[in-house]
Amino acid sequence: MRNKPFAHYKKATVTAGGFCPAPPILARLSLALLLALAACTAHIPPPLPSGARAALQFALIGDTPYSAAEAAALDSMIEEINREDLAFVIHVGDITGGQGPCSDEWLEARKRQFEKFRRPFVIVPGDNEWVDCHRSGFDPMERLSKFRELFESGDTSLADRSLKLERQSGRYGEYREHLRWIAADVLFVGVNVQGSNNNLGRTSAMDAEHRARMAAVLAWLEDSLRLAEQRDLAGMLIFAQADPDFEGR
Repeated sequence: MRNKPFAHYKKATVTAGGFCPAPPILARLSLALLLALAACTAHIPPPLPSGARAALQFALIGDTPYSAAEAAALDSMIEEINREDLAFVIHVGDITGGQGPCSDEWLEARKRQFEKFRRPFVIVPGDNEWVDCHRSGFDPMERLSKFRELFESGDTSLADRSLKLERQSGRYGEYREHLRWIAADVLFVGVNVQGSNNNLGRTSAMDAEHRARMAAVLAWLEDSLRLAEQRDLAGMLIFAQADPDFEGR
């Protein structure tokens, strides 16, 4: 959940030397990122054809749209991003407000909107579209299942489907929102970690969900570190909705 008005997008560059956020294009993005020297294993799609240790630019989006007015404004932002020469677009979740709407109709409309991107589009869930949906009478777990069905069902990106994704499988196969790919010698890793106390402390069923999901998150991150190490990658970028609060505020 954001604490600022309509968060727009930020353009970022990955190079052999590390991760370099560009100045904000519009407004500041409330987003938590971790770049760690890393690790690597497993069966993962081949890197994007950007060349070894080459520079790569992509867009970061989060916390939008929260309302019908913001949904209309998002179309303009999509048009602006489409004019940029970017490798892909990442959305870190919260595609509705903290009080909803959480309906199928709203989520389906957002998917249609995101399909307007001309670059590969990747999204992980935010708390507003599932954890907080109990506020408007929905079952959070059912809403997470719907999100997975709409946004995480395939093994490629949305919009431009040229980006091949690896999703968590095996024992943790239900967590399809845990995904990764390699670009510009960096491993990009998405996980489902949330605000709103990360779905902990409201009901016993939600506490059980929290424990199971965080076990999957930690397994995915550990496996991704091994993978990055095996591949001798330059770094790893982890993205999620929750703020890890590195500053201890």
